[in-house]
Amino acid sequence: MALADEEGAAGVVGFYIQTPENKLKAKQLHDLYGATVLMGKPKSLDEVPDDMLLICVVSNGPQFDAAAVCHSEGKLEEFGDPEDPRPMVWLLMNKQLVFDQVPGLQEYMERMVHPEVR
Repeated sequence: MALADEEGAAGVVGFYIQTPENKLKAKQLHDLYGATVLMGKPKSLDEVPDDMLLICVVSNGPQFDAAAVCHSEGKLEEFGDPEDPRPMVWLLMNKQLVFDQVPGLQEYMERMVHPEVR
């Protein structure tokens, strides 16, 4: 399911999944939550099954990885920028497991689908 961004890619809220260790987050998401590693970035969120969410794990150097939830086409575009030289791993993770790990994400996504509920 694709969602519209509230403010455009640069102004949209970012949501991240925390893991026990700061590095190797893609492996941790796979081992802890059964996330599936993809061969590359999907062209669109339309390729993501309704019961899954797209996660982009970005290597931010030797200190930490960031596991970003690509909850909108704007976030997919932001993290899929071909000019970004950082290594990235793309994963699919069960939507409810992501909601359980990321406070506020489910409510945010529901507001994006039904903005009249704000």
